[in-house]
Amino acid sequence: MALARRWNQQFGAELVAHYGTVLQFRVLRPPATLQQALRLAWEQQTVAECTTITRGVPLFEHARVLVDRDQWFLHERP
Repeated sequence: MALARRWNQQFGAELVAHYGTVLQFRVLRPPATLQQALRLAWEQQTVAECTTITRGVPLFEHARVLVDRDQWFLHERP
């Protein structure tokens, strides 16, 4: 919850849907730099590692996609 609160403050991210194992966020101010996106990607991987690790997506690639993206989908299996 603390990360979601910080994402809301920093990026204007709001949780808009829960699909069982997937959370969807709407993002008003996505990361504008790769440095911001890398930190965010690491945080997202920490709380929902299936978003990247299970699918074999390198952290850097996940971060690159987050730059200027207005939606995030986080996946975590039980």
